[in-house]
Amino acid sequence: MQGGGIPVEASKMGGFPDLPSEIEYPVMSEYTETWLQDTNKGEVEHYEKSAMQLVVQINLYELAESGADIENLLSKTGMLYIFWSGEIMELVSDEWSEIVAEEPDKTVFHKVIYWNVDIS
Repeated sequence: MQGGGIPVEASKMGGFPDLPSEIEYPVMSEYTETWLQDTNKGEVEHYEKSAMQLVVQINLYELAESGADIENLLSKTGMLYIFWSGEIMELVSDEWSEIVAEEPDKTVFHKVIYWNVDIS
């Protein structure tokens, strides 16, 4: 059990995920935003790489046993993790600013991970 009485690999919202060692913790890339409007033209802000936050961790065996997946759309085994980056909603460039990501493949502000293992 973890602190707070939640068993490891149980379904939960928020907190720290029970990621296996082979899955790298998801992060959002560093990026730089340059403001283009007249009032702050040329102002540059740099944002550091940051860890995403766990939204929910779902033990798919628990879900199947509960009967909640009434249409049988999900696997009966494994874990489903959903993360998001609370800093920004998305990286876009528009008439207000230009955004350049240091690692473009990590500019998503959310991530879903499915880990296929029988944890029943």
